[in-house]
Amino acid sequence: MSNSISPNPPVHTQSIEDLKKEFDTDLQRGLTSEDVTKRLEKYGMNELIAGETITPIKMFLLQFKDFIVFLLLGAALVSIIFQDWIEALIIILIVMLNAIMGFVQEYRAEAALEKLKELTGDDTLVIRDGVETRIDTRELVPGDILLMYEGETIAADARVFEASRLRIDEGLLTGESVPVDKIYKPLMDVKLPIADRKNIVYMGTTTVKGRGKALITGTGMNTEMGEIAKSTSETTEQATPLQMQLSKLGKILGGLVVIVVFFVLIAQILQAEESFLIMLDNALARRDEELIHIVEAALALAVSAVPEGLAAAITLTFAIGVQRMVKKNAIIRKLPAVETLGSVEVICTDKTGTLTQNKMTVQKLWTLDLGYVDVTGTGYLPKGNFISINNNVKINIKEHKDAYQLLKAASLCNTAAINYEKREWKCEGDPTEGALIVAAMKSMNLNRWEESYDLKDQGEIFFDSDRKRMSMVFSRKKPNIEETWAFMKGSPGIVLDLCTHVLFGEKKVPLTDEFRQQIIDNNSQLASKAFRVLGIAQKKLPNDIVEFTEESVETEMTFIGLIAMIDPPRLEVEEAIRKCKDAGIRIIMITGDQLDTALAIAKALDLKPYEDTFYLAHTSAELEAMDNEEFIEVLKDLDVCARASPSIKRRIVETLQNQFGLVVAMTGDGVNDAPALKKADIGIAMGITGTDVAREASDMVLMDDNFATIVSAVEEGRNIYANMKKFIRYLLSSNFDEILVVFTATVILGLPSPYLVLSILWINLLTDGLPALALSVDPGDPNIMKKKPRGKQSNMFNEILIFSLVAGIISFFGTMIFFLSFGGDFNGENLKIARTLALTVSVIFELFQVFVSKAPDDKSVWRSNPFNNLYLIGAVIMAFILHLFIVYVETLANIFELSPITFNQWVLIFIVVIIGIIILDAVKILQSKITNPVY
Repeated sequence: MSNSISPNPPVHTQSIEDLKKEFDTDLQRGLTSEDVTKRLEKYGMNELIAGETITPIKMFLLQFKDFIVFLLLGAALVSIIFQDWIEALIIILIVMLNAIMGFVQEYRAEAALEKLKELTGDDTLVIRDGVETRIDTRELVPGDILLMYEGETIAADARVFEASRLRIDEGLLTGESVPVDKIYKPLMDVKLPIADRKNIVYMGTTTVKGRGKALITGTGMNTEMGEIAKSTSETTEQATPLQMQLSKLGKILGGLVVIVVFFVLIAQILQAEESFLIMLDNALARRDEELIHIVEAALALAVSAVPEGLAAAITLTFAIGVQRMVKKNAIIRKLPAVETLGSVEVICTDKTGTLTQNKMTVQKLWTLDLGYVDVTGTGYLPKGNFISINNNVKINIKEHKDAYQLLKAASLCNTAAINYEKREWKCEGDPTEGALIVAAMKSMNLNRWEESYDLKDQGEIFFDSDRKRMSMVFSRKKPNIEETWAFMKGSPGIVLDLCTHVLFGEKKVPLTDEFRQQIIDNNSQLASKAFRVLGIAQKKLPNDIVEFTEESVETEMTFIGLIAMIDPPRLEVEEAIRKCKDAGIRIIMITGDQLDTALAIAKALDLKPYEDTFYLAHTSAELEAMDNEEFIEVLKDLDVCARASPSIKRRIVETLQNQFGLVVAMTGDGVNDAPALKKADIGIAMGITGTDVAREASDMVLMDDNFATIVSAVEEGRNIYANMKKFIRYLLSSNFDEILVVFTATVILGLPSPYLVLSILWINLLTDGLPALALSVDPGDPNIMKKKPRGKQSNMFNEILIFSLVAGIISFFGTMIFFLSFGGDFNGENLKIARTLALTVSVIFELFQVFVSKAPDDKSVWRSNPFNNLYLIGAVIMAFILHLFIVYVETLANIFELSPITFNQWVLIFIVVIIGIIILDAVKILQSKITNPVY
């Protein structure tokens, strides 16, 4: 069901008379009650409708769908069978903790659509039956006449047909930082982007100034906000590379467990003296404990194959990463985002407030006599110097009448204010006007002017998008004299056309063609560098003037000069961009600003890689007009997208992901950004300027809205991934040797198992516990941002698998050497000694091997610093001491069926282990050179 009539051609191109007929309404009296009833039945209520929703219970149960979770729950069940209550409890707590955290993240993410519904007010002012009345916002229908006043939230999409200084804040929809002046005339370009449809108002935007009337053309889901709601609900979030790899690991381990347990079980049954059927019959009758022990051993081996410590280590790593990022002004809303950040290959970033300071700053003045003057300082801090470009020296503005008068006039023809609040200078009002005041404050005391200049009653001739200028009339009080002065600012070309004279130094001289051309040329030069340029003029008026109109004030003005301003780049962004280049991360600027402005900032920040100098920039309209093939070709080298629409943002993200296989981070602050934020691998919302909708759709929120914070988060993500790789590599390699040893001894050689059930669980406890957790807090690599991103195609487990297999084989040989050498006839005391040495070799090798896993791929363990992680040192020492307890404390040794180890045996153990570590370290470095992995 459609919620509105959809006229063709587009609404913004049609005359209001045509729309009046199309929507069958009366512009003065509005709809009748009978009309409204019929249209509500036909088009439905004016509300955003959620797509298919999922209940909280189902959302929670879905957290247990991963295969590795099933393995962990199976391991917990086996532990319960063995009455190992502590291990079972730990595994269950880990699984429940992960499920709860995943549920909370998904539940909060689904709140994005609910936030969209809160953007419209509860009631709206309309004309119905010829009467102004407030109605429930949900009851608006196409054809209603909407009344707009300052502070009102627009509740539907509508075509403006009456506007008086009407200014709408559309930032949350379009990303524009400056409110838009609305007009009522038709706009003939059918392909105008949303931000340029100045005769349309949109649901969820706010009236910040003036008043107006509009004819409602779209309600509910058939509004721009409805399209965003639909797009947000339809967007599916991408699984992170690690999530996909862990899922694959779970299936591999599951298959391995089933195969190994089956063969070990069969092998041990065949070794038994009784026939299988007799043993099974006795076991079922609870009379034969031998089969029960065989099953227990096989299941214990299955438990050993499942790295229980993996989930705990990942959770701990994520939690620590989140805390570190909070200290760097980044709030992680979804834990997997911590890891995904480390694989980011493209950052699609907004310009205003992220790359720039979001504080318009005057940087240049120009007058006919003085020429160019550079203004130093940034933001709203009223400190800076004036540097004459002619001789590159600092000047005193008060000594140059034209420049002094330029700043004076700009600060007087102004409605903004600069105040010092909470240890920070802030602008109240329009940022452009604030910039003019700050520039004047750098050179003079404005309070004196406020005392000597009084704004005349009705002395403001307002700015609008048609006039492109504003004027203010003041009475100036001098001793025994009162003068009336008008000051104007606006588009330089418009202001110049209203001038007949120009200020040259202290003199007012005729505006000749030569002077006029100089002004035009210098304005063009400044505009080409993406400066926002204003022309300033003044005029002395008769004191007896009583009515201030365009005709009486804005004629025969005296042109003073040009003021150029820009939203300057953040100081720390340059270093952040350099880090991105070194790290092989591509940056694409996607902004709502004009193309020239965006391109100039991109060049100033040097966004391109070091070897490139050509910048490719397009507007959203240009990109949307391209077919898919052309779009893909352009996106290969695109640097800047200006006047960006919600649809093009999402299309850019999807194409980078699907066509190029890249991991994409997208920044955003408005409602229009929500679909792209949700679609991106990492959605990054602004904490200061961002809307609730954007924050709810994101994976990460920047508390300072700073691009440099994104880069810091990426660096942290890379280090977190590196640590995860270390402990996953360690955990898997620690489990392979147990499987190989038991499988070889029992299945191939037909010998008793080198490990008893308790021994297998003991190895698991020591290696899957503290050492693995300690690896998760390993200090970061200072050179991590000088390596290329790993991307989606890299597979951590392909790299880890070789290492883990080699480590398992080395440990297997060391263990079997001792087991076979000291086993004798594999009965009685000989078997006990052999099992003690086999267990100890496995434990000691894994405690040494943790340092090989800790060292970077391309760095030898002997050249890395093992003491920069005291947690790991402590964990290894504690594990070694605990193992000594079960070997030498008689009560514990009897429980584990172990014998004391002699000094000579210890020497042999350490010799074999160290040889094994040397071989493993060499293999790791060789693998690094062959495969050249990213990390």
